[in-house]
Amino acid sequence: FDATEQEDGKHHSLLATILLDLATRPDKPPQDAHFTLRCAHRRDEGGARVPALVALVCTMAADDRHLSPRNVTLLLHELGHAMHSALSNTRFQHSSGTRTAMDVAEIPSHFLERFASNA
Repeated sequence: FDATEQEDGKHHSLLATILLDLATRPDKPPQDAHFTLRCAHRRDEGGARVPALVALVCTMAADDRHLSPRNVTLLLHELGHAMHSALSNTRFQHSSGTRTAMDVAEIPSHFLERFASNA
C-alpha cells in the first residue's frame, strides 16, 4: 500500500510504498522482519523527496476471521519500523529511517506494541 501526506489540502505526496508479505508458506523463513529496499531522502538541498520502499515480511498464522493478539503485536512492531522509514526526511539516505542508533530505531515499534497491549 502507499502511504501519502496531504500537502496543501488538495495534493497528496507519496511518503512510502509498503509491501506486505503476511501469508504462511511452507518454505518461508519463520522470523518477522522489516526490510528497507529504498531509503527515503531528498535528492539535494530543498530538492524532491525520494519516497521509501519498505517490505514487511511476517508469518501470520491466522484462522479464517482473526489474528491472534501476538500476531497483532508483531505486525504493529514491524509497522513501527515501516513508519519510521516512511516518515524519515533527511538529505542523506545512509542516516534515513531505521539506520540510526538501535534505541532510536526501536521507539516507534515499541510505541505501537504498547498501543496494542493497552487497547
